[in-house]
Amino acid sequence: IAVDRQDLKGKIIEIGGPEQLSYNEIISVVVKTLGKKRLRVHIPVWLMYLATLVMEKVQPRPPITIDQLRMLSIRNVAEPGVVEETFGFTPRRLEGNIDFVRSVGFWDGVKITLGSMPPHIRDH
Repeated sequence: IAVDRQDLKGKIIEIGGPEQLSYNEIISVVVKTLGKKRLRVHIPVWLMYLATLVMEKVQPRPPITIDQLRMLSIRNVAEPGVVEETFGFTPRRLEGNIDFVRSVGFWDGVKITLGSMPPHIRDH
């Protein structure tokens, strides 16, 4: 988020919603929003590291990297109330507010991957 406030220049502000969700809870909300049923397979971290190492060696653009896997394994949540205190508004809950995911198509994903954010996603 770009801000013009002098008191925030050079500061890092962790932004989060009013709830702290696990990765599984986020996936549940997205799947429910899309109206899909998906099988979840929990893979041990050591096996994911092994698979990721192989993917990094054989694929030019692997779907996940070792660095990303490390980031996923770290508990990373924003403190509650930061958005309200800093910006003066209350963020909305994830559930019920991500209907826009239905409007994200394949080519939108390609554009995002190439560094261009489609306006209908950016301006949501």
